[in-house]
Amino acid sequence: MKRIMAFAGVMCVMLALISSGCSKKENAESKKISITRLSDRKNEYLTSLKNFSTKNISASDDLVLTFPKKVYSGKYICTSGYQRNARKLFSHYVSDYSQKNETLNENTYPTGPDYLDPETGLEMSIGCNGFFSYNTEDFDTKKYFPQNNNKLIKTYSYNELDSDDHYTLKGGKDISVSEARRLAQEFADDFVGMADFGNGLRVSRINLYKTGQEYYYQIDYSQSVNGMDILNYTPKYVGSDIVAPMSIAFLVSDRVADFAVNSLIEPYKTKEVKRITDPEDATERVSRRLAKNMSLRLKRVSLEYCLKRIGNLQESKDGEETDREIAGYSTFYQADLYEVTPCWILSVIQGSKRLCQLGWRRGICLYSADIIPYHQMP
Repeated sequence: MKRIMAFAGVMCVMLALISSGCSKKENAESKKISITRLSDRKNEYLTSLKNFSTKNISASDDLVLTFPKKVYSGKYICTSGYQRNARKLFSHYVSDYSQKNETLNENTYPTGPDYLDPETGLEMSIGCNGFFSYNTEDFDTKKYFPQNNNKLIKTYSYNELDSDDHYTLKGGKDISVSEARRLAQEFADDFVGMADFGNGLRVSRINLYKTGQEYYYQIDYSQSVNGMDILNYTPKYVGSDIVAPMSIAFLVSDRVADFAVNSLIEPYKTKEVKRITDPEDATERVSRRLAKNMSLRLKRVSLEYCLKRIGNLQESKDGEETDREIAGYSTFYQADLYEVTPCWILSVIQGSKRLCQLGWRRGICLYSADIIPYHQMP
């Protein structure tokens, strides 16, 4: 599918994660707390985290602490056969849907049809693994994708999405950050509600770009399953099996011009987790691994799922996977299995603009490569 190649390109600009073993001191048993007790004491933990301060991390006054009421671990699976929803999705966005406008290329992955509406120029694609893309004629891929030398003006993080800052987009449309959030969230809610898409989508970041004299918004969604966000920063280091779903939208005027999700993750064999690492302990452990002069401001502490690929239910007897033979650029494959574990994620600001993330998962430190000097990496 032509649209998937461009979507994969967006994934490449996201922050990388680096994992490493930790020292004996950091491998000591972490402090645990029950989910129930954490919920009961949320305000106390939030106050304590706001007072957190070390030589490399200090908390912002608007710090946010988020976690679900129930947490799970175990195995999750990437959906199969999602392309069967094609007619339902295509006809939802095109009032005079006609199957004659569908095309299918058997040599692309994820398997599924494309649709081009000759009246409006709307292009859509759907794939077997939960992939879906929506692209209007207002959206020029070559013009708006960030890797085409467009200037990133500012990233509005989780705490700043209600900002009244406003910018002039295509056609002279004056759109504020909060209005961009509303439009993107309404589009995602409509998609999830009608498309049999079992994961939640929530606007998590808004990136303001400028191309020429024109501004536009790239909206990043957090994808959630069982009420908890999935870590959505893609690792790029060699040997990593950690994967991250990507869900994005572009606003170039007063409506969503481009929207895409690359996967649908479903529970397979899971169990409820009763106790997790104390968020203060996780923050302290991450701090120990960083250079002392980094001056990071902590904006959000959130409990999220970390997905690590462990196999595929449709692997052939000789170990080859037919889906992967035709897909050199896709991260998610139908029937992929993942080990899912809770992970405390710390969203921090370095300097005035850069949003980065760090994390703690089962005694393994997860870092953003963007904020650690290469000579400091373990």
